[in-house]
Amino acid sequence: MRNVVLALPFAYMAVLSAVETPVAVSDAVLSSLDTVKQESRRVQDAGTPVELYHFKGAVIEAKNLDSGETETLVSDAADAGWVDWTPSSGGVWILSNKQDGEVKFTVRYSLLGNKGQGNGSSDSPLKIVDGTEVYDLVKSGTDSDGFVFTVIGGAWSEDMLLPDGFAVSSLGDGRYVLEPVSDGKVYASAVKMATLYTDGTPPNRCMRIRDVRHISYSGDNWIGGEQAAGSELTLLSPSGASDSVHMSGTGLKRFAPSEKGKWSVSLETEYCVYAALIDVLGWGTAISIR
Repeated sequence: MRNVVLALPFAYMAVLSAVETPVAVSDAVLSSLDTVKQESRRVQDAGTPVELYHFKGAVIEAKNLDSGETETLVSDAADAGWVDWTPSSGGVWILSNKQDGEVKFTVRYSLLGNKGQGNGSSDSPLKIVDGTEVYDLVKSGTDSDGFVFTVIGGAWSEDMLLPDGFAVSSLGDGRYVLEPVSDGKVYASAVKMATLYTDGTPPNRCMRIRDVRHISYSGDNWIGGEQAAGSELTLLSPSGASDSVHMSGTGLKRFAPSEKGKWSVSLETEYCVYAALIDVLGWGTAISIR
């Protein structure tokens, strides 16, 4: 990849208008315009330097997100011009020009002899740097069934290319495993811990005064429709103070009671009325005598 500009080339704006007779005609000018929005650029040949343009006074640095290695390519440039950069290792590199911003380059470890990439085991996952590398590994005949990998600088996403007949499963801690499938599965998340509230017979609940809970509300019985009617949430404190709030859509409302005793909660919707009691307990005092 050549001729990458780390500068904003919009110091001026030309206004064009359509006229039958041009006022002036310039000589032919060769220019380039990048119309493809890219989050990163891929280095495809480690032996061909990337050419970077800079203005006077520029400071250009390159940092490897995986190893933390940092290189200074230009420091307070005396004049505008070009500088060559050749990546010294695989990974995801961030090249930054303090005058104008930064750009991301992906460098596959295979371009530099696979040094530091990992062996594909759970303890040493293969380091992937771009969205087509897993696909290319499988298509090249690599023994990819069951290999574990990690995505440098990100996570597996739906826009990453996956070969037919394979799925990705998350192992947690940023590790993924590639596996052959025949049931159409594409991705499986890692096992997640969930919390289930079982303190008391529903819908009534019990909590401590210093705790915080959330009250679920919905205008369409938790279907989640965008056009759902509103709902009216009413809280009646043990001392008789009532507070009604009109809610829209589906969501959670924070409940942090400041009064002990039984709170009455009701949710009125277009379809029905839900009601529950929340018994708010205080905190006891323990005295230890030795």
